[in-house]
Amino acid sequence: MQQLREMEEHGLITRTVFAAAPPHVEYSATELGLSLAPLMDTLQRWGIGHAKATGDDARMVYCDGFAAENRAATAA
Repeated sequence: MQQLREMEEHGLITRTVFAAAPPHVEYSATELGLSLAPLMDTLQRWGIGHAKATGDDARMVYCDGFAAENRAATAA
């Protein structure tokens, strides 16, 4: 929660609260947050390569944001 608040304070994400029962909150990337995508892609590729090099790739769990075509490309 603290990290989400800090990201919001820095303008990387926006927080929308929906008046519902139970309360519902959604976070979205701002234009500034989306500008980090190339950096995050590079870090992700490095992490996958490192996991494969150390034999730790079987433990990897991909997030929903990691598209199937990217998983297929990095699995090779």
